[in-house]
Amino acid sequence: MPESGVRFNLADSRRIRRLLSDLSPKERNQVIPPVLEQLAEETSTRVKLKEIARGRGKKAPPLPRKLTSRNAGRGLVGSIAVDRSQRARNQYAVGTRLRYGPVHELGLGPYPKRPFLKPGAEYILNKRGVPIFRKWIERVRSRSR
Repeated sequence: MPESGVRFNLADSRRIRRLLSDLSPKERNQVIPPVLEQLAEETSTRVKLKEIARGRGKKAPPLPRKLTSRNAGRGLVGSIAVDRSQRARNQYAVGTRLRYGPVHELGLGPYPKRPFLKPGAEYILNKRGVPIFRKWIERVRSRSR
């Protein structure tokens, strides 16, 4: 789905790896899918609501470091979605199919780099990742008692 996207890679987070190392393989298989689903959904929401500036009007100049939305959610903001096509492999992506998504995310051509996906994913992983994992670990363990 996304040409410009963010992938959640559990191997990149030491804290999450430590949490998972205490689980049995069966518990891991019950925890990882709902956690990734929740992280992806929260990232999508964060990107739409916080990482792209809204309400500046069509005549306002672009911001130097933050992408702006000029068409009330019908363009880039409305295109941001969660790709669940690889969920069987525990891979979720958050991104957009619009060609100008990577242009702004990566700063291609004459456009300055104004990332919106990566900051949203980093915020959610850093602030919400461990609490979400802990919640699902407790839920799975309480079911098995």
